[in-house]
Amino acid sequence: MTKRTLLSLFDRFSPDERERGILERATVCGPIRAEKEMRIIELTAEFQMIIPKKVLYDLEDSIARAYKLKYVRIYPRYE
Repeated sequence: MTKRTLLSLFDRFSPDERERGILERATVCGPIRAEKEMRIIELTAEFQMIIPKKVLYDLEDSIARAYKLKYVRIYPRYE
């Protein structure tokens, strides 16, 4: 079974080149928690390299703005 990348999950989000590189190499692992009424999404993603917290937080904020969500939380997991 092919794992879903974050880029394919957030297909309405138009990332810049740096963000695109991060999203296309990160795969969703585990369930996705989405609360429609609260407008939040939480998920765990496996990354091939360590992503600095500031970069990850900026990415979460950009995705949340693109989808008009209160927040997006990505819990990183590394190989």
